[in-house]
Amino acid sequence: MTGPEHIADKARRNTDHPLPNHRAENAGDWDIADGAGGYTLTPQPNNQPVWIFTRETARQIDRAAHEEFGIPTLVLMENAALSLAAHALGMCEDPEGVVLIFAGKGNNAGDGFALARHLSNAGQPVCVILAAEKSDYSGDSAINLRICEKMKLPLISVCERAGAGPLGSAGALERALDLFGDPVLVVDALLGTGLSGAVRGVIGEIIAQINALADAGSPVLAVDIPSGLDADTGEPVSPGGPVVRADLTVSLVGLKQGFLPLAAQEYLGDVVIGDIGCPRELVRRLGTIAGESHWPGESEGKDGERTAGGPDPYRPGEERASDAFSR
Repeated sequence: MTGPEHIADKARRNTDHPLPNHRAENAGDWDIADGAGGYTLTPQPNNQPVWIFTRETARQIDRAAHEEFGIPTLVLMENAALSLAAHALGMCEDPEGVVLIFAGKGNNAGDGFALARHLSNAGQPVCVILAAEKSDYSGDSAINLRICEKMKLPLISVCERAGAGPLGSAGALERALDLFGDPVLVVDALLGTGLSGAVRGVIGEIIAQINALADAGSPVLAVDIPSGLDADTGEPVSPGGPVVRADLTVSLVGLKQGFLPLAAQEYLGDVVIGDIGCPRELVRRLGTIAGESHWPGESEGKDGERTAGGPDPYRPGEERASDAFSR
């Protein structure tokens, strides 16, 4: 089995895989309740269809949930963090080992900050490395950052002063490792599906750091999409540029179109779907069921044969206009 059907089947099967953790028995979709002994994780039915979204439709679903249904974007971020926390806890073999979260600057960073809160509440040590000044964050990300500050969670910005200059990415990581040792889990909360420009500077440096930590034995969880990967093509956004190599990608709402090509598999690791509470009506309107989709640039020929060069089956209709909402 290859193509979209293979990736969708992989996403379904991964909801049943056992994880080596004292807190969780498997990694399905979870209800999470804060109990006396820590978080209680309850598996949810996993027989729902797997939906696929483009960069554009992934952006639109957040906007529509807010504008049409009145769901605050902060609620969507909180739901995303709860889904992420369930899977992150399942990957932590050592309950005393630190989870090192790398936060970019957009909504993915906000997901990372909210995740840090929930992991800390569950008793798992955390440390967050910020790729920007604390004052650079805005909106929901800034709200979650302020909560983390009030919780006194360890936050290290690459922009913090160290002697004559800023810490930089190398100094921030060195400080985190000096304080907490090797991470039991690394979380990539740098870049989201809206990325379209070249990856360079401190973000590129941090991606290289994440991959180096992975090579040293720390598992990597990617929030929504591995940073540096194009959500539509499954190729590095910058040709030959850096991309996080994840062990697990928690893809929010549904799969991304760029997860389907085989070339993307080296970056994704296992893939699971994280629920953020979007109304089912929006998912059906903006998504494509995985079993009904096929490779970008292919069309159904005679007797169902797939032929290259046809219309892109994922191209959104005119009613799905561009907007400013992006993870």
